[in-house]
Amino acid sequence: MTRKTGLIIGGTILTGVASYLVYNRWMKEQMLKEIYEILNGSAGDKEKDRITRIVNRKLSASVIDAFNPNFFLQFQKYGIKNQIGNTKAKVLVKDIYDAFGFFNDDEEQIYGAVRNARTKLDLSRVAYWYYKEHKKDLHAELQAKLGEDEYKKVAAIVEKLPSMPSR
Repeated sequence: MTRKTGLIIGGTILTGVASYLVYNRWMKEQMLKEIYEILNGSAGDKEKDRITRIVNRKLSASVIDAFNPNFFLQFQKYGIKNQIGNTKAKVLVKDIYDAFGFFNDDEEQIYGAVRNARTKLDLSRVAYWYYKEHKKDLHAELQAKLGEDEYKKVAAIVEKLPSMPSR
């Protein structure tokens, strides 16, 4: 490869990365602008529904977000609440923890607990309590203890969960 070809390829990659970063920043600013418009008035149920739709549309949570123990905390200040409370989250933590066996795991129990979280925001609360109770990262535990196919099934279940509750 010649120096000129290398510069062209490097410039193209740099332009692509810069465009991606600018676009993401613009999307975030648009989302925040809409949220601030709502919050400047009195935020009733109708407005909270609008915030939820905006965030679901513009900030779709990933599987990694769902297992982030602090993900759900970012939305509490906007009045977006989990569908499950701490008690239910702790029950799901126990279900997942008890499903891990010495020789064999009860994958169906794990799949059921993940489905029962109902949203990625709720699963984040479960991950929060899993860490609080066992001092272990739930995502890392699932990756370490499940086989590749079982982990992929968990990830597929999480991917299908909505980011947050809809009203």
